[in-house]
Amino acid sequence: HILRFGSGEQSILISLLVAVFFGMVSHWWGFHPTIGAYMSGLIMEERYYDLDEEEEANTYQHTLHHIEEAAFGWLGPVFFVNLGTSFIIDLDILGATVGYSFIFFIVLAIGQFLSAALAA
Repeated sequence: HILRFGSGEQSILISLLVAVFFGMVSHWWGFHPTIGAYMSGLIMEERYYDLDEEEEANTYQHTLHHIEEAAFGWLGPVFFVNLGTSFIIDLDILGATVGYSFIFFIVLAIGQFLSAALAA
């Protein structure tokens, strides 16, 4: 396993490289790079980080902690600022979907009300 390289010391770097690789592949296929990074997070399972049963350090938890710090500390905010600044509102599309959105909201509200009434 590639995550065993350097007794697990390089698992953070390797995990981030896998995410960047899948992000580049998804961008090459015409998707947003975050889709690929998300998919890499889905395939990286905890069992891939199990090195030896004798080692007391949990490589998965250590890697997860550092990746979450990076994701919530600077990657997430940069992503949402980028997304917010590239948001385009087209009035033609907005006008065409307002009716459908209102109908969907009414049906959803009635369904929620009925499911709560039947559950009680």
